[in-house]
Amino acid sequence: MDRLQFSAWQYVAEIVPPEELPMLAAHAIIDGRDSSALRELAGLPRRSDPAEVYV
Repeated sequence: MDRLQFSAWQYVAEIVPPEELPMLAAHAIIDGRDSSALRELAGLPRRSDPAEVYV
């Protein structure tokens, strides 16, 4: 299981809070994954409104 899959599992299991998602997206990009959604998520500040993260 790669880091993105593991992070997604942790998020669904409510182990990772929403404010960690931008950094997890940045790590996914570093790991070679790329999409417009990952780039947008990685660009959000850590203290973003959770509603922005879920969209």
